[in-house]
Amino acid sequence: MFDFLYMGGPFMYLLAVIATVVLWLAVKNTILLYRQNGDTQKSTNINAILFWGCIALLLGVFGHFMGIYQAMQAIMAANDISPAIVAGGYVMSLSTIIFGMGILLFSSVSWFYLKSR
Repeated sequence: MFDFLYMGGPFMYLLAVIATVVLWLAVKNTILLYRQNGDTQKSTNINAILFWGCIALLLGVFGHFMGIYQAMQAIMAANDISPAIVAGGYVMSLSTIIFGMGILLFSSVSWFYLKSR
């Protein structure tokens, strides 16, 4: 797990923090939902779950483009580089998008479940 975070660069640490926030919000709102027993006076802020999921996706895409930009600068400086190295760099930059999409998927399912209750 830590290798995956390290491989993605500094954006992966921010995404891990956002994943923790989304998980905490989902658990907290689920507990509040089942604790209120039909009382509509108490409201849960479940839209924050979806908001942080969208932020995670945007941060993942931004991290991907920053990684590709840095890789292209390194390729320009090196002149002759192996296609395998380029492919490895591209795979590393895709890890932020994959992690961001996973967070968005979890937050969307959690949001939809809580919204339908």
